[in-house]
Amino acid sequence: MRTRTTVKLSEVLEVANNALKHTADEETTERRTVCFMVEALLHRANAYRGFKYLDGSGITFDRGKSTIHDDTRRYYFLARGYSWENEHKSE
Repeated sequence: MRTRTTVKLSEVLEVANNALKHTADEETTERRTVCFMVEALLHRANAYRGFKYLDGSGITFDRGKSTIHDDTRRYYFLARGYSWENEHKSE
């Protein structure tokens, strides 16, 4: 029988942020899926600290109103003080 393997949330987030930054422009559906997964995991772990749009997302301004042309180019943050070890001491 295989032993259980656990991956740190920070490692998953690193892979996701890399995918959101480096995938081809036409892969918006794939990036939306990554965004959904990341937000669900971060919220479930009480580790959500928000995100920022990456440079090159195509944000333009016209008369004080901003338009985001690709809202899938994001970088997610872990909550300050989040510690995977503290979260799972009882397991």
